[in-house]
Amino acid sequence: MIERFIKSISERSMAGSWKDKLAKTLENRRYLIIITICLVILAPFLVMAIFNQPIADDYVFFSMDRPGNPFTTVTESYLNWSGRLSPTFLISIFYHFWGSKTPAIMAIFLLVSLAVVSIRFIRVFFRRVKARDLPCSQALALGLLMTSLIMLSAYSIYDSYLWLTSSTIYITSIICAIVVVTLTIQLFTKPVITWFNWLIYVVSLIFTAFCCEITTIYLVGSFGFSLIIYGLVKRFKFFKLNKVTKHNIRVLVVGIVVVVACLLAIYFSPGSVKRRQREHSFFSWQKVFIEPLFQMAKLGYLVTWERVLLVIGGGLALATVLPKLRPRQAISVVASIVIYLPAISYVFYLIMGYSLGGNIPLRAYIIPAGIILIGIAVILAVLLREYSTNITYLLDIAMILALIGAVATSYRVYKPIIRAVVLRHDAYITREIDLRQQANRTSSAIRVAPLPILLQDSEAQDIAFNNIQAKWVTEAFKKYYHLSDDNMLVNLPQDDHYCTVSRRDTPYYYGAQTCDVVTMGK
Repeated sequence: MIERFIKSISERSMAGSWKDKLAKTLENRRYLIIITICLVILAPFLVMAIFNQPIADDYVFFSMDRPGNPFTTVTESYLNWSGRLSPTFLISIFYHFWGSKTPAIMAIFLLVSLAVVSIRFIRVFFRRVKARDLPCSQALALGLLMTSLIMLSAYSIYDSYLWLTSSTIYITSIICAIVVVTLTIQLFTKPVITWFNWLIYVVSLIFTAFCCEITTIYLVGSFGFSLIIYGLVKRFKFFKLNKVTKHNIRVLVVGIVVVVACLLAIYFSPGSVKRRQREHSFFSWQKVFIEPLFQMAKLGYLVTWERVLLVIGGGLALATVLPKLRPRQAISVVASIVIYLPAISYVFYLIMGYSLGGNIPLRAYIIPAGIILIGIAVILAVLLREYSTNITYLLDIAMILALIGAVATSYRVYKPIIRAVVLRHDAYITREIDLRQQANRTSSAIRVAPLPILLQDSEAQDIAFNNIQAKWVTEAFKKYYHLSDDNMLVNLPQDDHYCTVSRRDTPYYYGAQTCDVVTMGK
């Protein structure tokens, strides 16, 4: 009996020891594992970028920028197309130095920039929350997780990330918005704000606001929401906010004033007015109150294995560094996010629907979707931190398994995109050489091999197989290749090597066929 009792005690101690060892090992390696997994998730985006080539509006911008003067390009765009000055200026600068390689270099630049500003935001945020700097490994891990959540939130990865004209609007907007939020937090912590601090803050606000009117609305909504929260906190004393002073309020008010002024400049720019007229934007009560609700239902596309698992893994990782909140504080944080996410999404669809005549492009979904995924991860982290047990090694195991699952399932998404981009890259080089040679001849007929991006979830336009062609595409195409208006574009039939195996990945609206259909016809 005594021997059995001693044996049971010994077994329990041994069990406790391996659990302790496992917990300690996971705790020491936790963030290294997260960093490694996130790099694996983001690596395919670099592969896509390397093989990226111009498409659709890219030809328009590259043609506008022939003189090599970014200010001329910005002026022309503001007067004739859009008040989004920042993306136009950015494209012009990059094209001035790198020419036709700009789509590839810009995609890499945006991905790296997003990771850098995310890591910086994490460090500044937790310095504010925990009153100390996070270790580099933790900040790097959480910043890369934040980057992964944003990139995987895209409805169409190609349109949001690889299509140059699109990515410089929406991903640049996200990058700049993160910079602005980071600067705002930093100004909150400064006892005295110098004129240089104000200058950097205002310039960042202006550049961000002129990226995209949607980001501008988000900033106004976020600043206004923060003011309301400050008022509620001060009124009901949810938190002890000793530093909630006129100093903080002044920062938010300056942000709202600058951003609203830029929004008006974008909205009433001659180019934006002309665009609304062309796309038949009009006011209606149905569009204001009803249509955004139907559009919000489309966010259901976020419910996929790779995104759900990444959110779970991100929430578990964030819970390891969050300070423990009182129940009242935790409820306040969760309630604020739950109110903010649908409200800001509603405003997004309202503004986009009105600005673009009810047509919300796939590329724009990355802004509300990215915020939603991050918001859900924060909610999960707060609840886990508040109500989880002390069995940390089980949470670490769950986090690692979730992130590994996100990697495994995300490659199902990456595979057709990488194939389509690489396939178009090789065919594009061949077409480029052929078109340059034809442009030097006297013949009026120019043979063109159509190269639409072979992805179902993409709205980027190239010369189409079905000859149903938007006029602006052919005009931009001719201008880019120095073809005259008298030149007639003759679309060649689809090459049996330029095709997709799956009907699901073949864009029917550009007349592309699957490989078996093309080869059968020949």
